[in-house]
Amino acid sequence: MDKFTIETNLAGGSYSTEAKWNEIKAGDLVTVRPDPMGSTLGRKHSDPNALAIYDMKGRHLGYIPKVHSQTLAPLIREGSIKVQAKLLWVDGPNCHLHCTVSSK
Repeated sequence: MDKFTIETNLAGGSYSTEAKWNEIKAGDLVTVRPDPMGSTLGRKHSDPNALAIYDMKGRHLGYIPKVHSQTLAPLIREGSIKVQAKLLWVDGPNCHLHCTVSSK
Protein backbone atom coordinates (compact mmCIF):
# COMPACT_ATOMS: atom_id res chain seq x y z
CA MET A 1 0.00 0.00 0.00
CA ASP A 2 1.35 3.39 -0.91
CA LYS A 3 -1.28 5.98 -0.08
CA PHE A 4 -5.05 6.45 -0.21
CA THR A 5 -7.55 9.00 1.06
CA ILE A 6 -10.79 8.85 2.98
CA GLU A 7 -13.32 11.65 3.16
CA THR A 8 -15.84 11.27 5.95
CA ASN A 9 -17.91 13.10 8.51
CA LEU A 10 -16.75 13.69 12.08
CA ALA A 11 -18.66 11.43 14.47
CA GLY A 12 -19.61 12.58 17.97
CA GLY A 13 -18.67 16.23 17.52
CA SER A 14 -21.80 17.45 19.25
CA TYR A 15 -20.72 15.62 22.43
CA SER A 16 -17.33 17.30 22.66
CA THR A 17 -16.96 19.54 25.70
CA GLU A 18 -13.45 20.66 24.68
CA ALA A 19 -13.97 21.90 21.12
CA LYS A 20 -13.94 25.64 20.49
CA TRP A 21 -16.00 25.51 17.31
CA ASN A 22 -15.69 29.27 16.71
CA GLU A 23 -11.89 28.84 16.48
CA ILE A 24 -11.93 25.86 14.11
CA LYS A 25 -12.00 26.35 10.35
CA ALA A 26 -11.78 24.47 7.08
CA GLY A 27 -8.19 23.56 6.23
CA ASP A 28 -7.12 23.09 9.86
CA LEU A 29 -4.91 20.09 10.45
CA VAL A 30 -6.10 17.62 13.09
CA THR A 31 -4.48 14.62 14.76
CA VAL A 32 -5.80 11.06 14.90
CA ARG A 33 -5.14 8.96 18.00
CA PRO A 34 -6.50 5.63 19.26
CA ASP A 35 -8.99 6.00 22.12
CA PRO A 36 -10.15 2.45 22.93
CA MET A 37 -11.61 3.28 26.36
CA GLY A 38 -13.33 6.58 25.58
CA SER A 39 -11.14 8.52 27.97
CA THR A 40 -11.39 11.78 26.01
CA LEU A 41 -15.10 12.34 26.61
CA GLY A 42 -15.17 11.12 30.18
CA ARG A 43 -17.67 8.50 29.06
CA LYS A 44 -16.23 5.05 29.03
CA HIS A 45 -16.80 2.83 26.06
CA SER A 46 -15.07 -0.33 25.03
CA ASP A 47 -14.47 0.11 21.33
CA PRO A 48 -10.92 -1.14 20.78
CA ASN A 49 -10.92 0.53 17.37
CA ALA A 50 -12.06 4.03 18.35
CA LEU A 51 -9.96 6.76 16.71
CA ALA A 52 -10.30 10.19 18.31
CA ILE A 53 -9.76 13.46 16.43
CA TYR A 54 -7.98 16.40 18.12
CA ASP A 55 -7.31 19.94 16.98
CA MET A 56 -3.72 21.19 16.99
CA LYS A 57 -4.18 22.56 20.52
CA GLY A 58 -4.98 19.05 21.77
CA ARG A 59 -8.73 19.56 22.20
CA HIS A 60 -10.92 16.57 21.45
CA LEU A 61 -13.31 17.18 18.55
CA GLY A 62 -14.88 13.78 17.91
CA TYR A 63 -14.12 10.47 16.23
CA ILE A 64 -13.52 8.87 12.87
CA PRO A 65 -16.71 6.90 12.14
CA LYS A 66 -16.66 3.24 13.09
CA VAL A 67 -17.02 2.11 9.47
CA HIS A 68 -13.46 3.43 8.87
CA SER A 69 -11.88 3.00 12.30
CA GLN A 70 -12.52 -0.77 12.30
CA THR A 71 -10.01 -1.11 9.48
CA LEU A 72 -7.58 1.71 10.34
CA ALA A 73 -7.12 1.27 14.11
CA PRO A 74 -5.52 -2.20 14.05
CA LEU A 75 -3.05 -1.02 11.40
CA ILE A 76 -2.21 2.11 13.40
CA ARG A 77 -1.64 0.04 16.56
CA GLU A 78 0.72 -2.34 14.80
CA GLY A 79 2.60 0.60 13.29
CA SER A 80 1.89 -0.26 9.66
CA ILE A 81 0.21 3.01 8.69
CA LYS A 82 0.00 6.66 9.61
CA VAL A 83 -3.03 8.88 9.14
CA GLN A 84 -2.81 12.60 8.45
CA ALA A 85 -6.05 14.53 8.52
CA LYS A 86 -7.49 17.98 7.95
CA LEU A 87 -10.94 19.50 8.09
CA LEU A 88 -12.58 20.05 4.70
CA TRP A 89 -15.53 22.04 6.01
CA VAL A 90 -16.81 23.05 9.43
CA ASP A 91 -20.28 24.02 10.57
CA GLY A 92 -19.93 23.84 14.34
CA PRO A 93 -19.69 20.18 15.34
CA ASN A 94 -20.74 19.13 11.84
CA CYS A 95 -17.35 18.68 10.17
CA HIS A 96 -16.02 16.78 7.21
CA LEU A 97 -12.56 15.19 7.31
CA HIS A 98 -10.00 14.46 4.61
CA CYS A 99 -7.66 11.68 5.79
CA THR A 100 -4.52 10.58 3.98
CA VAL A 101 -3.47 7.05 4.92
CA SER A 102 0.05 5.91 4.06
CA SER A 103 2.50 3.16 4.88
CA LYS A 104 5.12 3.87 7.52
